[in-house]
Amino acid sequence: MKFLSFPFYILALASLASLALTSASAEQFDCFQGCSNSLKASTNCKENTDYTVTYSNPPLIMITTPVVIAIHGGSIELNTKEIALDVANSLKWASYIFDAHASSKCKGDQGNFWALHITSTKFNDERALTLLSRVNKAVSIHGMNGSELSVCVGGKDTLAKSSFSAYMKKNGDGSISILDKSSGVCAGKNGEEDNNIVNRTRNGLGLQLELSAGLRKLLVTNETKKILFRKAVKTAMEARFHIPPTHFIHDLPSSL
Repeated sequence: MKFLSFPFYILALASLASLALTSASAEQFDCFQGCSNSLKASTNCKENTDYTVTYSNPPLIMITTPVVIAIHGGSIELNTKEIALDVANSLKWASYIFDAHASSKCKGDQGNFWALHITSTKFNDERALTLLSRVNKAVSIHGMNGSELSVCVGGKDTLAKSSFSAYMKKNGDGSISILDKSSGVCAGKNGEEDNNIVNRTRNGLGLQLELSAGLRKLLVTNETKKILFRKAVKTAMEARFHIPPTHFIHDLPSSL
């Protein structure tokens, strides 16, 4: 019988530990609704108890009206809700916010991320999809780790991406790193999938902004940086359309 060397056992144990860690950090739900393991059908995690959904429902919405979404708000990706609402409310845009505040029954001995984080390609709340399907412009606010000041600029709207990046680089002081998919930091954060929630607009294009923890904290405490970011998003959303908006008015059902 052939015995394996000691280094092999160390390597095997490390692999198993890594596998266990990955399994433990997996998301609890596979979608918001419509799949066999959906959040909406959960008996342990309930809306208005463990999470809150708020969305603007104006009587009239134009297809050129941008929608700002934060699907990982609250205790999942801190400050994404606050940043998204600041942009939407300041610019009088539409919004959709998923605000997580899981109870112990919902999250067990895990955190809000495991309990209520649903990845962007699987997040399919019909209220968000209905709102997005009526407009051509959307921006999604996300969070990533890191105390540095950085943002990964993604999504399928190439013009919005370039406009956002150009504005930040031209008008900022250089303290914020503007990154794209070519950066290793942004691996897996491209946001270019067709079924990514931010790309579920009328024209299939959206802007995804992954903000580091350090930048998110700054954007809720520093008014100068808050205004810079807000203007950069506004520039990005205005880059594509220059058609009189009154030509594109649609009623949005009150039962959205």
